[in-house]
Amino acid sequence: MTTEQLRSGRWPNLEPQASQRHGKHGTVADRLLRCVAVGTALAGWVNITGWSWLPMATIWLALVLLLLACLILGPQRGVPVARATWVAMASAFVAWRAAAGYWGGTQVALADWLQAHKAFIFLIVVALFVGRQCFTGAGLARTMKILLPIVFIDYAATTALTTAGGGRGAIWTENNFELMTVIGLTYLAWPHLGKNRAWWMVLLGVIVLGLSGSRSSVAEFGIMLAILLWRPRDPKFIGYLLAGVVVWWASGRVFAERSTGKRSDRELFFEVFQRELQDFTIAQWLFGRPVLTPLHVGSCDTLSAWAGLFSSANPGQCYSAILHMYVSRIVLDFGIVGGIFLLCGLWFCLARSGASTRDRLALIGIGVANAISVSSFNSEYMLIPLVVAAGLQYGGKPKIERPGGLAS
Repeated sequence: MTTEQLRSGRWPNLEPQASQRHGKHGTVADRLLRCVAVGTALAGWVNITGWSWLPMATIWLALVLLLLACLILGPQRGVPVARATWVAMASAFVAWRAAAGYWGGTQVALADWLQAHKAFIFLIVVALFVGRQCFTGAGLARTMKILLPIVFIDYAATTALTTAGGGRGAIWTENNFELMTVIGLTYLAWPHLGKNRAWWMVLLGVIVLGLSGSRSSVAEFGIMLAILLWRPRDPKFIGYLLAGVVVWWASGRVFAERSTGKRSDRELFFEVFQRELQDFTIAQWLFGRPVLTPLHVGSCDTLSAWAGLFSSANPGQCYSAILHMYVSRIVLDFGIVGGIFLLCGLWFCLARSGASTRDRLALIGIGVANAISVSSFNSEYMLIPLVVAAGLQYGGKPKIERPGGLAS
């Protein structure tokens, strides 16, 4: 990024892609994402006031694996050395954890182990998309122009049709999760949404602030919007800042009125988390517990209302996944160093893909905000915007080393 670009308030990643060779519908990857996102959202209207009847986590993973298969067999674009480096580093981390668990002598069901390590497995997946340039801004914008009205209609219908408007909209699953995808993809599509793009952001704001009822999503939207509009030298910046303060105050009042005054689930989870840390050593604070370790029996008893998240093999045991909040889960299982490794991995993968500092702060900020409430980087709903960001065309023509592939 040049000094001139900084002064002008223009960033390479925020300039619409000039290439027309993919047509208005975008690449094959763009069309696959659009078909899955829009198609599953519409299919969920069978039960418009509830969660989708489709196995969405499996569908998102199948989409990513299909894209990967096409990309690996197709042209090698961009930065193969950086891609291979982070694939190797993330794979080595996962392999070390698997070896530690095996030699540690603790029998852990594979499903429980995979659940705890998904974020690092997803880091490998994100690294495989680095520099692939299989998604376009124009194609993504077309997807979001269809998806955002669908989300609005679903959330508005849920608010109107449920008792006292107390329902929470969902096109795929609980909106604490799915709005990570919607907010992240809208941010990436923002420069390509055309002259009316501000109204698309207003529509997203209505969905998140007015209809979702999700505190974590309000935080994600606020972080994304603040990073997007942060231009201190722009004369309009003070106006944006004041408008943001008013919106935050108003949304805070809405949530305060909805509060029942009872202790929230997250407060209970945090209390259990604090108890689990009482016997932590310095080494465990730094590196977590290399062998996946169940929580204390008392903690599992306290959280018996969430028995569906107990161990898949041992009904009386529970692991950190039951705490919902990924920030607590990563400390217990991977330590502070593990959390830094994950964030640095995502940061450098996106950087090598061409994402600006602003992009990286926005996307990783969305994940960090969500980590205070639910599964964040451990969720397929965060994987999707990260994969798109890693595989997005940020400018210039991609370098093709051999013919064929998704973006051709």
